[in-house]
Amino acid sequence: MSADDCISVENPHNFPVQKRRLVSASRAALQRNRQLQDHSVTIVISTAADLRELNRRHRRIDAATDVLTFPAPSLPAEIKLHTQHLGDILLAYDYVLAEAHLRATCSHETLCLLVIHGTLHLLGYEHASAAGHASMWAAQEKALGMMGINASIVAQYGALTDD
Repeated sequence: MSADDCISVENPHNFPVQKRRLVSASRAALQRNRQLQDHSVTIVISTAADLRELNRRHRRIDAATDVLTFPAPSLPAEIKLHTQHLGDILLAYDYVLAEAHLRATCSHETLCLLVIHGTLHLLGYEHASAAGHASMWAAQEKALGMMGINASIVAQYGALTDD
């Protein structure tokens, strides 16, 4: 199974996204962490309204957001699968587009940043503590570099402290 087969993009609203770049973004985060083999991720391109509802229901925060991650539950050790599903990354396309425009970042690169960020969360990274933040931002910067995206987009976009 190729890496592309392990990372899927669902785009039910047919937003104009670069699916291959989003797959590459998740793959860069997985490769950076040597987790590419035997792991899968689903990226869902949705709307701000959908993510607001999910944010309200699952995090008790009644607000739209750019990205949410939902880690997959662990399976019992006796269940052996060819791939372990890490979880799902949901992006609010209209929210991200508006924020990228407001902050003068490229929307396609911003979507890649958010996929990398979400993939790192699925791998267990967090940024609630100073040490976690430093570790996650370092991994994120390296994955962005693998994509040829300047890491300054993180500070320029700046919304990643909200999740």
